[in-house]
Amino acid sequence: VSEPALSMRYSRTDVDMPGRAAFVVSAKTEKSAVRRNRAKRQARSIMRSMIPSLRGYDVAFFMRRAFLEMKTPDKRRAIERLLKRAKLI
Repeated sequence: VSEPALSMRYSRTDVDMPGRAAFVVSAKTEKSAVRRNRAKRQARSIMRSMIPSLRGYDVAFFMRRAFLEMKTPDKRRAIERLLKRAKLI
């Protein structure tokens, strides 16, 4: 599932397993490791409240430059849109 700022891949796991999420920002997208890590921390913080609803799925988010430049509420909406389009929440 994809949109201009972010793309997501997911796979089904054991239903009893809690949901897991990974975040990727390539060095090609953002040269500064500090900015890459900040974006991943923000995304992890956003996902904390959504993880219980991901039971039985592994999800990987691939962030693009547009995502890094968004404000936090916009980042939350972008992540939620992708999860809803994939029918995971």
